[in-house]
Amino acid sequence: MSKHTHHHSEKPKTNETDCEQIPADTVEIRKDCNTDEPTQCAASAEETDAADTQRQREIEELQRRLETAQAEAAEAKETLLRKAADLENTKKRLQTEKEKSVRLANKGILTDLLDVLDNFDRAFSAVSGDETVSALIDGVKMIENQIVTLLANKYDVKAFESVGQLFDPEKHEAIALGEASENGDQIVLTEYQKGYTWGETILRTAKVVVSAPGK
Repeated sequence: MSKHTHHHSEKPKTNETDCEQIPADTVEIRKDCNTDEPTQCAASAEETDAADTQRQREIEELQRRLETAQAEAAEAKETLLRKAADLENTKKRLQTEKEKSVRLANKGILTDLLDVLDNFDRAFSAVSGDETVSALIDGVKMIENQIVTLLANKYDVKAFESVGQLFDPEKHEAIALGEASENGDQIVLTEYQKGYTWGETILRTAKVVVSAPGK
């Protein structure tokens, strides 16, 4: 029998220094931060923590500002509502005072007119028996003078002259046209109803007949 020589492949020798195991914590660091440098991983973690802290601070600051703004808005709304209520109360008070003033003014006028009515009663009572109509006329004229004096002295209400004056639409209301004047101006020819002023204001325009425009 032939002898078979068996050749065994020799395994390569391994350097013991190459087989030194990497510390477990270093492997873990590299695994977590996916980097070959543990120092870079630690720095990245610190930056992440710092960013999270900064974001948290910003969120807290925004929350604080929001709460402050909400408080200020609520206070402003309350102030506005209070002022609106005060304004409404002031308007009501002024309206009430105005109504009282008008009522008092009307009361004074009505009282003065009652005095005039009393004089009418006296004038009619005086005309009896053999009294003539002229006596009644005199009594009525006396009452008219009383009214005119009362309006002028107490209320500053006065009649103004119109006949012979130039037509003024602010003071006169033309109800008819008459003959044209010689110079072509519109002149008040006849006064149908007196006009009155109240201080510097036209209280009532006069109803008049005016001359036709042109010659």
